[in-house]
Amino acid sequence: MISPFGIEIECAMSDRTASPWEGIYLPRACLAWVKEVDLIMLEEFCIDLSDAGADRADVLRYWKFDQSPDEFVAWFGEKYDLITRDQWDPFCAFRRRLDSYKRML
Repeated sequence: MISPFGIEIECAMSDRTASPWEGIYLPRACLAWVKEVDLIMLEEFCIDLSDAGADRADVLRYWKFDQSPDEFVAWFGEKYDLITRDQWDPFCAFRRRLDSYKRML
């Protein structure tokens, strides 16, 4: 994504089909679980597990908790006191500005 200032900005939300876990061997069921977790976290907290600093060992450990992706994200957000999208942007002002900017392009 290019910002209004001409600086290229890379973010986790720029390409939701890309996964930082693709090149790392994870069991197929774990990979499916972490992809779902990443999608929920992006919607809820604007970060995914890799943005939160998780590595392969963390992902495998979290997956072995045997929680659903929704339950895990709720636990993770509470444990690390993550700020939700609604808390930092209650009126979706950033998203509206971004959408407005994209329409100008």
